Amino acid sequence: MLGDKVIEDSNPAEKAADLWLALPAEERAITAIFASGKEARETINKAVQERLLKEGTLKGDGLFVTVHKPLGLTNEELRYAQFYKPGQTLHVTGSVRELNLRHGAAEVKRVFANGKVEIRTERDGQRITFKPQRIDPLNENNRIALTTLETVKIHEGDRIRWTATDKERGIDNAAIATITAIEGGRVTVELASKETLTLEKGDPMLSRLDLAYSLNAHMAQGVTSEKAIGVMQSFESNLSNQLLTNVVVTRVRDDLIMVVDNQEKLERQLDRNPGNKTSSMESLGLLDIDGSASKTKDADEALSKAMESLDRADNEPILIDPASLDMTDLPQMGESTTDYSDVWNLDGAMPSLEHTDDADRRDLRGDRKDDGIGLPPPEHDDLSALPAMPGHVEQIRGLPEKNLSLDM
Repeated sequence: MLGDKVIEDSNPAEKAADLWLALPAEERAITAIFASGKEARETINKAVQERLLKEGTLKGDGLFVTVHKPLGLTNEELRYAQFYKPGQTLHVTGSVRELNLRHGAAEVKRVFANGKVEIRTERDGQRITFKPQRIDPLNENNRIALTTLETVKIHEGDRIRWTATDKERGIDNAAIATITAIEGGRVTVELASKETLTLEKGDPMLSRLDLAYSLNAHMAQGVTSEKAIGVMQSFESNLSNQLLTNVVVTRVRDDLIMVVDNQEKLERQLDRNPGNKTSSMESLGLLDIDGSASKTKDADEALSKAMESLDRADNEPILIDPASLDMTDLPQMGESTTDYSDVWNLDGAMPSLEHTDDADRRDLRGDRKDDGIGLPPPEHDDLSALPAMPGHVEQIRGLPEKNLSLDM
């Protein structure tokens, strides 16, 4: 699946950084680095920035900024208190009526054992307690997100990406920008649109950026590059999958090199993991997406069509040649030595009243009378056991004793 352009290295993240840095400047500009995991992405960003500083591509002493690092939690994960930690920031970007939360940011203060979370809003310092489980699981809009605060040093010449949207100033989430100048806490950037924007000291967008020499593979869905270097590691069982691999491959126009830690193990991992997500609701059977319900429906429709084909006007029988059926996927079975056509010679297949352990049933045999053809007289309404047919001893044990008379 990975093809022949694969490089195996014990530290694929650092190897990918070396490969990118070895390119001439014009090649770097058209070559992206995609990493399957957050740890590999941060390793690449740090290694590339340090080398660019040494070679003089990045200028100045740099500026430390405190940024919000997204945790990358899914909407389903945000419904569980276990993912909330004191010190995190909760960003509400859409109306969450079921929680009574409005647009804005809030600091997570406490997480209670009963599954509730307490936050303090940045707007007015109001403390709000809510239960994440009340978040509507069927609402697919990204209305809330959790971030942690980290310190990042940026330099003139750094490539960055935005982690939030500012529509008024033409800043889109995940869009790439380049820092062109840093002076007195003011940062000037060139946006993807080639427009220039200066962010004053304390501008909220200075806390919504990150280095972008490497991007997470799932971000590649919105990026198209002439060339790319991909990083995948076999131990990242949930991140290294067919879906993300296909996303990376389809985002590159010309050339792609994959750097991996163990190609053989990774290929086995990719074969096992298509990358399809299953939500908690699907696991609980509350939501079925291409699951058993849809398969049952398809099977029912196929069976209905087959039955309709049997309803022929000429009443001619439809013959099926067993040799034409593909039964290669059936398990192998050994040859049977039992002749099922002779039911009276089946060993132990039929219970016998002669050897029953039920004393009451044995006693009933002596009291039974019939009309000579195996039918009990009308006065018998006990169906606990029927008399044997003439000439035969073996029979199927009867139903439990039951009086069928009606109380009027």
